[in-house]
Amino acid sequence: DYLNENFAPKHGKFSGYIAQIIQHEVDTVMSGDIKYAGCGPAPMISLLSEKYPNRHYTGLDLTLAVIEQAKKKNISNKIVVMEKL
Repeated sequence: DYLNENFAPKHGKFSGYIAQIIQHEVDTVMSGDIKYAGCGPAPMISLLSEKYPNRHYTGLDLTLAVIEQAKKKNISNKIVVMEKL
């Protein structure tokens, strides 16, 4: 599956398992916007925005340096990364 193939090689086996769960939820349960708490530099949001380009993504993280990394990706689906919850 798309997320597992593209996420696990860079982030480890456990991350691949998480990617499978996320993809299942997005495919079968979730509709509309996606909010991701603890998004880090947004590698998962980048992949999700490629697979599901018609959604809006909001990434949340408390680390300013990581937020700046995520913002530099300029994800076309208008990722919004907040500094504090």
